[in-house]
Amino acid sequence: MARTNDVEHAVACTLRRYLSEILADSVRRRAQSALGITEGSLVAADLPRLVPRLEQGVRLFVDPALQPALMRELAALEGPRPAPARESHAVTTEEDISRVRLRARELALELGATSLGAQRAATITSELARNIVAYAPPGSVDLEPGRGERTLAIRAVDHGPGIAVLDQVLSGAYRSRTGLGKGLLGVKRLALRFEVKTGPTGTCVETEVAL
Repeated sequence: MARTNDVEHAVACTLRRYLSEILADSVRRRAQSALGITEGSLVAADLPRLVPRLEQGVRLFVDPALQPALMRELAALEGPRPAPARESHAVTTEEDISRVRLRARELALELGATSLGAQRAATITSELARNIVAYAPPGSVDLEPGRGERTLAIRAVDHGPGIAVLDQVLSGAYRSRTGLGKGLLGVKRLALRFEVKTGPTGTCVETEVAL
């Protein structure tokens, strides 16, 4: 059997703080195997792909209250990363919604998100992009690291007629046959920070989501 290298040893030691030695080694080997990484060949550049696999593997064995701490320790093994630059994605069609939703999830994981955090980022992005396509195309969705630690900033801009009943929408009092407002209210509930500026020349929604 191939010997573990230094990177594999560091991952194993981190896992063993939360799992038995046998279980920790099993979870690591299974995660590596799923990615096609043979024993003894794991390198630091593989860790951004490996950590989400490890997260899936430990769910059944580590107390949910301790899982965020474990994932932070594993992410720290990757070392400092350059902060991604702001990305601007044009949104006009249904295909654009799927594309920007997927990119939001990928970027969240690059920033160290848990699976739940990445899903939250994808959901917010999808809802904002869907509002653009449904009510005020074309528009754009911008993605970039947030102001807080492990957060993603998501900004949606359109050039439509604005939201005349914004206060009712955000209070949950507005009812529409088309579903107008439901997505925006859902985004508000999911986001750490939520701001809307709207008028006759368009709408800008700025959010920040915890990862």
